[in-house]
Amino acid sequence: THRRASETWNYLQKNKLRDHFQDVLGTESKGFTVKPSPDSLLYLMEKYGIDPNESVMVGDRDCDLGSGKNAGMKTAHFVCATFPENLECDWRITSFSEMLTML
Repeated sequence: THRRASETWNYLQKNKLRDHFQDVLGTESKGFTVKPSPDSLLYLMEKYGIDPNESVMVGDRDCDLGSGKNAGMKTAHFVCATFPENLECDWRITSFSEMLTML
């Protein structure tokens, strides 16, 4: 994420998504090239034994979706007022509840 890990944990908790995550790599995480590089996603998939074919990268920006594609994952564009563009992706969602139904 482009946020600090602690900010991300708070954000996930606020939106009742905290229990769906085991790890967060934030801006303070060292050794990863910025998105759309797949480095951080590949690291997490290896660490947790995750198959990219069974994974989805959710993001509101093209660099988020690009990192997912570069890691071999499906992508979901989180369409929001901040970044309303029509990005190339596998799915589009507009709320966290939509994302939870996908999980």
